[in-house]
Amino acid sequence: MTQFKRAILTGTLTTQTNFHLGSGQESEDTSNNSKKSDEDPKKKNSFNDFCRDKNNNPYIPASSLRGYLRAIISNENNQQTEEKLFGLARQKRGSDKEGNMGALRIYDARWRSTAYTENRISQTSIDPVTGAAKQHHLSTHAIVPAQSPFEVVIEFDDVNEEQIKTILQALQTFSPDNRGKLGKGKSTGQGEIHWQQSSLKVLTEKQLKKWLNQSNLKPNNKGRQSNRAIIEQKLERFFIDHPISDTIKPFASNLSNITIQLKAKCPILINDPQAVKRREEDKSPDCIYMQRKGFAIIPGSTLKGWVRARCRRILLSLLDNVDDKDDAIADRIIGEIFGSTDQQGLLSFDDAQVRVDENNHLHKQTFNAIDRFTGGVKPHALYNVEAIWPKEPFTTQIHYPKEKLKGWMKLLLLYVMRDSMEGDLVLGWGKSKGFGRMILSTDRHENWQQQYQATNQNDLTAWNNELEQKLQGESQ
Repeated sequence: MTQFKRAILTGTLTTQTNFHLGSGQESEDTSNNSKKSDEDPKKKNSFNDFCRDKNNNPYIPASSLRGYLRAIISNENNQQTEEKLFGLARQKRGSDKEGNMGALRIYDARWRSTAYTENRISQTSIDPVTGAAKQHHLSTHAIVPAQSPFEVVIEFDDVNEEQIKTILQALQTFSPDNRGKLGKGKSTGQGEIHWQQSSLKVLTEKQLKKWLNQSNLKPNNKGRQSNRAIIEQKLERFFIDHPISDTIKPFASNLSNITIQLKAKCPILINDPQAVKRREEDKSPDCIYMQRKGFAIIPGSTLKGWVRARCRRILLSLLDNVDDKDDAIADRIIGEIFGSTDQQGLLSFDDAQVRVDENNHLHKQTFNAIDRFTGGVKPHALYNVEAIWPKEPFTTQIHYPKEKLKGWMKLLLLYVMRDSMEGDLVLGWGKSKGFGRMILSTDRHENWQQQYQATNQNDLTAWNNELEQKLQGESQ
């Protein structure tokens, strides 16, 4: 097997959706459009910032890439290669293994486009009990838009061809088929990026000897450039292109997916928080549907929030919901499917979208504001909304690791699918005004009867037993 003294891999990671890799810091909005809070006039609006370099451009930290690649390779159960590339922590006394440094060096992925133009999105939190948007829970974070490129440089020391192939296989999970993701909102349609290799250059032992035998490898004290830099530049001339990447296939994806369609039975309005700024500038409606490049959008976070809330409501019904203990049990069980602060969720929801024809699909309506104290109509308080009522259905995909979904999880999600196919799915603004009712169908079945008939009855019995055992075990 061919051994290399050094290798340098370069390529580009390009965002395919909105991308946010947080720095953990909150920044103040200092723009002219930023309004001061009514409660605290001195306080400016703030937002969750992403990782920025000295030029204020976004970047992807090397630690994030390293963690992603290590997790992918670890799933392949190749411990020897993993320890060689990423290193091994120093072991306790008496252990047969010793700590070692990894052969892999990953650098921060740098922004390759022009100067960054500020982009932000806002999202509302969904109450898991009521399924409604929480009051005053609008969070804003800075984003990198789709089609933004980041330059990646990875170096290897003393590795063989198979070990480089392993990294290439892991990188190629950042592809349309494998849907590798980083950052915030991976389960709600954000964070998708694609890998494109630029070059792979290697230094063989033979080429290294040629470099060492050069007669001009002498210290140079002239000029400001260091001797080390000069020697490194001369060494780079001895690297040669290596073609092994041309035949590499990515690690097989462990994700399955189902395509679903959401047919609007009435106007639907997923309000766009970013439209607040536009209202002041061009007198847009008070509420306007969320859109992107000619498509109306239902965010993946909205779909995930509804499915999660529905699952929780079903669990509470099965538990009789008699005290706070049942709430805690339901939350623990739901966390195994949708994630929590302790674990990642199993389901990933893409944004649902449908092409908008503004001449036929828009639904504009004027309402009277209601006084919440008296229940009467407020005088001189009309407001306008611009919703969407498309003839074609919204389309999206749900992704899940098939082998990790347990029987009780499948049954719980099947209950939600039944409710959605029978018309209980209501999303967005104006649910009490006749807005937002959707009918779900899949790429396999149009209605619940077809779905039920296609489901193995023995599986249903087994899943039901699993769910009962799960509830009993959690209740003890």
